[in-house]
Amino acid sequence: MTEDREDASALAAAADSLTMSGAELPRLRGLPMAHKDTPTTQGAPTTYGSIIFRDFVPDVEDLVIARLNASGVVTTRKANVPRLRQDHSRSLKC
Repeated sequence: MTEDREDASALAAAADSLTMSGAELPRLRGLPMAHKDTPTTQGAPTTYGSIIFRDFVPDVEDLVIARLNASGVVTTRKANVPRLRQDHSRSLKC
């Protein structure tokens, strides 16, 4: 799991300032959110659940993350995923 308290705190402070300014607010302004470690996030480690990618820090951002950020979401952390995003529940035979 990746956690970014400094960035989350800065985004939350910016959301507070925007609220106090009286400006039009983004729809999801200040909403804290954790998302899986599968979409790439610019400047933050993205491992896809594997130690192979432990040092991978993308310089681009997935569209879904860009749209969430534009809507005012404050990403607090990235949650773990199965290794290389495998879905073990579908691979089990009964």
